[in-house]
Amino acid sequence: MRPPFPSGTSLHIIVGTIFAKCISKNKNNIYQKADFFMTFKTSIQDNYVSPKINPSLFSNEDTPSEWPYDLETTIKLLMTSQSKLDMAELRLDEQVQEIQKLEQQTITDSLTGLLNRRGFEQAFDRECDRTKRFLSKGGVFILIDLDNFKVINDMHGHNCGDACLKLAGMAIQNSVRSMDTAARLGGDEFVIILPDSEQQDIARRAQKLIKDLNKLSLMWEGTEIKIRASAGLKSYGINDTPKTIFAGADKKLYRNKCVRKG
Repeated sequence: MRPPFPSGTSLHIIVGTIFAKCISKNKNNIYQKADFFMTFKTSIQDNYVSPKINPSLFSNEDTPSEWPYDLETTIKLLMTSQSKLDMAELRLDEQVQEIQKLEQQTITDSLTGLLNRRGFEQAFDRECDRTKRFLSKGGVFILIDLDNFKVINDMHGHNCGDACLKLAGMAIQNSVRSMDTAARLGGDEFVIILPDSEQQDIARRAQKLIKDLNKLSLMWEGTEIKIRASAGLKSYGINDTPKTIFAGADKKLYRNKCVRKG
């Protein structure tokens, strides 16, 4: 006996075909058939056959002779197809979640949990594009650098340096809003994007963050390691580009580091 449908035929086509084949030549009965079909379709989706279905609607004389299966077999075929579709959909959802997880890993700094350079560049490009399209009124870009990081690495080793980076990253993450973007670009360099922010308010927040960073310390093999940080702020608007914004913040950061050293 030939299979009623080619392999891979969708459930919608199967149900539609069965419905078409099972409509009586008696047109007076078509609305009764349509009512049956809606009940039948709901039953299949709920994985059971409703007792409201009247099997007599599928009498042999109503069903074209080329349809090789009776009602019971047809229902089993449809339910099996639905089950396979449900399993395929579940596997697809799992694969999508796995892909999203892998994608997130590619833009996340494994040490601090902040965005990495790639994630930052994507977020910054989106924010600059929003600003140019007047979907954002602009904001403030903050570039942060740990002043004594090289000394810590040289004197206490890279594991101690990593612990300092984690501590600084945690303080930065705790200081931002859900709409903000915080990232570690590499080494001891961090950035924060604060969209839709007033300059005066951000200046206060930035000052508090830098003050908090400079209060950080950790005990390492019996020695207290104090963290020191500097920052450069640059406001941005519709006429700015990622390059000019970064350059402006970097210039102010360098100036502030020189002041601290002096």
